[in-house]
Order: sequence, then C-alpha cells, then structure tokens
Amino acid sequence: MTRVALSAAAAAAAVAAVATAASPAVADEMQDATDAGVAFLATRCAAQQPLLADLAAALESGNADASRTAYVASRPPYEEIEVLATNDMLGDLDAKIDARPYAFDGGEDDPAWAGFHRVERDLYRDGNLTAAAASTAALRAAVDDLCIALTNNTVNVTAAQSLAGQVALAYEVAAKKVSSEEETFSDASLLIFKHNYRGIQALFTPFKEAGLAAEPAAAVDDAYAAVVAAYAAIDTAGVTANAVPARPYSGVTVAERAALMNATYAYADALKAAHDALLSGDAGGASAERAAVAAAAAVPRLPALAAVRIATDAFPNETAAGVAAFSTQCSKQQQVLVPLRAALEAGNMTAARTAYAAARPPYEQIETLAASFEDEDTAIDARPDAFDYGERSPEWAGLHAVERALYRDNDAGAAVSALDAVDTAVASLCEKLKDPTLFSAAGNFDGMLALSLEVPAKKISSEEETWSDLSLMIFRENAKGIAALYEPFAPVLDNATAAPVAAALANIKSLWSRVDAGNDWETGVAFRAYSNTTVAERADIHTAFMGLHRSLRVAEAELKATAPAPPSPSPDATTTAMPSPTNGDDDSDGNTCFPADATVDVAGRGAVRMDALSVGDRVRTSTGGYSPVYLFSHADADVAAMFVRLTTASGAVLRLTPTHYLPVGSGGGTLTAAGSVVVGDALTTADGSTTPVTAVARVAGVGLYNPHVLNGGQLVVDGVRTSVYTTAVAPRVASALLAPARAAYMVGGWTTGVLESGSSWAWLLPGGAPPWLGGVSSEAPTGGRAAGGVCRHVGRATRVDGTACPPPPPPCGACFLSCLSFCGCP
Repeated sequence: MTRVALSAAAAAAAVAAVATAASPAVADEMQDATDAGVAFLATRCAAQQPLLADLAAALESGNADASRTAYVASRPPYEEIEVLATNDMLGDLDAKIDARPYAFDGGEDDPAWAGFHRVERDLYRDGNLTAAAASTAALRAAVDDLCIALTNNTVNVTAAQSLAGQVALAYEVAAKKVSSEEETFSDASLLIFKHNYRGIQALFTPFKEAGLAAEPAAAVDDAYAAVVAAYAAIDTAGVTANAVPARPYSGVTVAERAALMNATYAYADALKAAHDALLSGDAGGASAERAAVAAAAAVPRLPALAAVRIATDAFPNETAAGVAAFSTQCSKQQQVLVPLRAALEAGNMTAARTAYAAARPPYEQIETLAASFEDEDTAIDARPDAFDYGERSPEWAGLHAVERALYRDNDAGAAVSALDAVDTAVASLCEKLKDPTLFSAAGNFDGMLALSLEVPAKKISSEEETWSDLSLMIFRENAKGIAALYEPFAPVLDNATAAPVAAALANIKSLWSRVDAGNDWETGVAFRAYSNTTVAERADIHTAFMGLHRSLRVAEAELKATAPAPPSPSPDATTTAMPSPTNGDDDSDGNTCFPADATVDVAGRGAVRMDALSVGDRVRTSTGGYSPVYLFSHADADVAAMFVRLTTASGAVLRLTPTHYLPVGSGGGTLTAAGSVVVGDALTTADGSTTPVTAVARVAGVGLYNPHVLNGGQLVVDGVRTSVYTTAVAPRVASALLAPARAAYMVGGWTTGVLESGSSWAWLLPGGAPPWLGGVSSEAPTGGRAAGGVCRHVGRATRVDGTACPPPPPPCGACFLSCLSFCGCP
C-alpha cells in the first residue's frame, strides 16, 4: 500500500521528541529496539526471496494451480515488513512491491504500477501466466533491493518512525483493510491481516525493554491477545501459525468482520498510547510527533490525475448544463433523506435500510464533481480511512457512518447523529450547485476522469458499501453522473471522438442488465448484493469503466486543442499545464509517435497497448516474425497530441503523428509521412496484403510512444505495417546512429529503455543536438563518461527477462563510442 509520508519538518520534530523525552541511555535503548526490529524484518525479507523464486518457477511451468498456491505462500513476509512502509522509510520500494492500482494516476494502465497486486490481477482475474511471470520478475528485483537495504540497515529507521509505523499500520488495518477486501481476486485477505499483526507486534516487542512503562506495555500485549482471539474465531489456523488461512475472506460474515475490526482498533489505540508514553516529557515535540503519526496513519484518496486541462472560461454553456443536472440531483438528495431520518427516529431499522438504499443514488452522481467541493464531500461521503484514526476520529460522519450504524451495529441513534452532518453538508452543496460560475469545463473533465478511473482502480476491489452490500448501486450511479456531466459536451466534439464515449456508456448500461438483472437502470433500488458478484463479472465492470475513462481522455484532449489553457504563470506553480497538442505537420517538439492506446501483437500475450509495452517484449514486425523492443525513443503517458487517423477498407484504423513514416503503395510501399497520406493510398496490413485508405482525419489523442525493434523491421500497429522512423532524421542515418544501442542490447541483454532530455541519446530525437554541438545537460553525470558530463547513465537498466540491474558505479564501465556512452548491466 502507498501511504502518506511524513514531511521533513514533521519527521525532524518526531526525532527531536525522542531526543528530548528520553535520557541518552534510554534513547540508545530505543534505537537498539528499533534496530532489533529492522534486523528481524531483514530475516523475513530473506525468507521472501526463495518464495518468489518458487512462484517464478511455477509460472514458468505453466501450471496455474501451482502458481496460485505459490502466490499465496509468497505473501506473508512482506506483509510483516509493511510496517516500515510509512514515513518514506522504504523509499519507493513499497510502491514497487505492494501498491494497488489506485495509487497511480492511470490505475492499471499506468506502466509504473507493479508488485504483488499486479501479479494477483494477472494470475487470478485475467489468468495470464505470461503477464504474471513478467510482473513477478519486476517484483523480485524490487524485493532484492529491499533485502539489501534491510540487511545493511541503510533504511535508517529511527525509534520515532518505527513507533509511528506500528500505529499507522494498525489503524490502516482497522479503518480500511478489514472492510475493503485487501486481496480481492485471490480472496486471501485474512493472510494479509494476520501477517500485518505479526509484523507490528514484532517491531513493538523490543520497545518493552527500552524504557516503556509496564502498564502501556501490558495494554498492548493484552490488545494483541484480543486480536489473536478475534482472528482465531474466524480462521482456525490462527495468527501465530504459519498455515494458510482456512477460509476465503469473502465468506467472513459482517459480524465477524466487525469483531475483528473492533479488536484491531483497540490494538491500534493501545499502540498509540505506548507510543505517546515513550515520547512523553517533551514540551512540544511529543505532540508534534503525534501529529506526524496522524499524517502517517491517514490513507489518501485517489491521487489527482495529471490531467490535460481546458481553458477555464471555455465551454461555459456545456459546463453549466452539467452542473444544473447535479443541482436537480441535490434537491432530490434532500428529499430522499427525509424518509431515512423518519425511519431512524422511529427505530424502524427495516424501513431505514430500505430508505437508505433509496437515499444513496443522488450523491453518487454528484460525486463526479467532488473535488470542486471537498469539505461537503468529506462530510457527506468520506470513508473512515480518510481520517487519522479511522472510526475513532470524532470528525468522521456522513453516509458511510450511517451505513455502519444501520447495517453493522444496528444503532439507530448513531445513524441519526451521522445524518445530522449529512443534512448540513447537503444544504451547503445545493447552494454551491446553484452557482455555475464556481465550476469550469476543466474541472468537470477532471471530475469525470478521476471518477471513471477510481471505480475500476479502487472501488471495484474495495467493496465500496461493505456493510450494506450496495456497491453495484454506487458504480451504477457513478456512471450516470459521469454521463450527465459529459453529455452537454458531446455535440461540440468530433463524431469520431464522441462515438467511443457514447459506446462506453452504453456498454456499462448493457453490462448492468446482466450483473444486476431485473433492477431498473433508472429507478431500481433492489440491488444485487455485490458480495455475490463473480471475479469474471468484476473484471467486466473494470473493463467497461476503463473503456469509458480512455475515451474521455481523448475527448478532453480534443477540447483542449480547441480551447487550450494558457501556460502556468510561474515555474513554481503547483500545477503545470500540459503541452498543447500539435495542430500542424511540424512536430518539431519531437512528438513523432503512436498514442498510448495503439496496440501491437506481442508474442505470448496478443494485443498489447503501447503504454503497457516493455523493453524486451517481442512484437510482430513486417517479417511475419517477432522481434524484441530494445528501446523507446519516446514514452509519455500523459501528453496530449494531434494524430492522423487513417481508416482503411479492411476496417483497420491507424493513428500516428503527421511526420511519422509508414509504407504507402504496393510492392512493399514507399516510406511516406502520415500527414501526406490521402484517400485512395494503399497501406499494407499485417499479412502483407494492401488495403486502400477510405478516410483521413486529424484527431486528438493521449500519450506518445515510439518503440524500436531489434531486427529493424516495420512495426505492425493496429494491424497496419508502419515504420519506427520519422521525417526528422533520414531512416538510414537514424538506423546507423542507433547501432550502438542495438549492439549493446544484443551483447548484454540490457538497455536504457527510454530516451529522455539530457541523456546521451537524446540528441537523436527531433530538436536535440549532438553533445559536441552544445547539447550538454547541466545535470551532474551519474554514470557513463564523467568528464564533461556529456554522457550519463539513463534510468535503471533492465535485462531481457525483466529483472532489474544494479545501477552502474560512476564512471560506468560499459560505454560505446567516445561520446555515445551506453551504460547498463555489467
């Protein structure tokens, strides 16, 4: 899991708290306790490595059952180490090992997403052993780095950080994990909780001999014993045994989850009291550290998208129309809360549950614009994991608090108290929605993009309505809210852009007729229990919403091209405007590529999007065979660009930037810039046959990717043969300049991967210049030729099998040519 990290100031205050609160001898004992915990976790990391080797071997054998068994067996060690994942103690390693897709802007589409949860997705949901093997290779490399750091104790964990990590993880298990199916597809969530508990207690135990008073120490031990008992009531294997849990988490009842959650909260409270006792005696440092713990314990909502923005004052009528629809929904929200309150005040829990189901839809549509009214959204719809101490936080209220009181605790009084905050916040929200000047097209699209990604990246795997089991209602209304906000913009979009959005929305509605059959799409409130949906159905929901998200990104890119936002006024601004798409044939900024959602045929995987393609993947070329990708000359997931869209009589549709070459004509064709292709020109399909172009258009798109293959053949993209070259550099010249990179890949099986500005290869890109002509990066060299700084190591090298290489020492030992240094694995 990715968590909120302590700020540098807060971390410094935490360390100061320990130093001030304790005598030098006690401070030493506390650091010794910390180091003992880290040493224990180093042994757990050492145990992790062979388990992952077993998983890799099972995947390589092609045995799905053995692979799933090996996956479950591989999970325990890191879930104990996870206690160090707060406060940036593990740097970016936690994100590489255990992050869920919602921690990334692109969700599952984000190429940076990796780790156990990606393996779980590949193995259990998609049944793709090849993809799981690649994900496991990357995971093993990250774990190897982690083991080195723990063994050498280079993580530099302080006593304050260790204590904060224990508190943070305990609250996270209570506030989030127990209610969110931590391992949705493998159904092994109990295993996660069990080893989180063990990791926390292992780090805490040495502190009992480091100046902690007997009373708080005993309170933690007693609370841990209660957690062990609550867990044993669910899983006969127990916490202390190494056996795999005997039950799938999906079979754990609401009452059992509630008991485990309550015991975990009590454990977290005891840990926090012990933490405070160890840091007591400081005039202000301890309270500063407690604030730091709160920051560490808070679990962030889905991160903001690196969105392509539209001018603030553009499309005012379309923006206002969407907001007006939400204003109507807000009035409905006020109306449907009345019978809910009446039923609760009457103590009629059956009627209250019926009224609750009817009261939820309006806000779940309005939620599309939640970022525009964060205070109201927090008061109406926040889950406990959004607060420092989960349900223990006094400020937590809203509809999820009503849900908990109504369905889990059967407490009408608590539900009424939570509803008071909802009524106040909804009234404030309705007033804001009456003023369209508070909203913009950019904000509306930010909301649509964020929610269309949050549903597949987070909500589907988190049982959004755990206690009421009404998650299908949440997803349905989210889709309807996105549609209401989008539809006013459809008439101003090119039909080729609007049609995919309409199709995606229609696909979601059609899907609901199957997963929630018999429940009317518009008004039905007899929702199927989400806990009864299958993995395959959840995968279908994911696919449908990701289709909507991708099509909305293209729509936004087109609107930005029509009405781009001005540049940021200052380089210090917190939000940087995205580059404007290229509208002509110039492409002088180097944007000579394919969009992120263009596909290639990868051996063993089938059609793979450009943004999911990796160095070492073997892709189909014009030779009819497959050749490995040895580098990308461009790989940017978020940039907006204009593309030429070529539609052929065969039904193939190819998009590429105007100055990108492709063969045109019969007999193999002549390399021609895409911007020069006209209707009637012949393109070559994957099988070598030709097909005429029936339509040419300029369309907006997102992402820029240009992979290069080893055999120099023409790529087959979206079923059409294309080139890897552009008009910026003559193909023969470009091929010759890239010869060292091909040689390096063939000799060592490694590559720099992506050419970036300032790298030793960047001058090959349009707009770049050879180092001897002054294109020298001002950045200090980190590898390659140290003298002059003109050649440096580019990124982290990877082997063909996907495993990561250690960074080369400066100066790098493997360089080709005097200036084109290319450094990678020894």
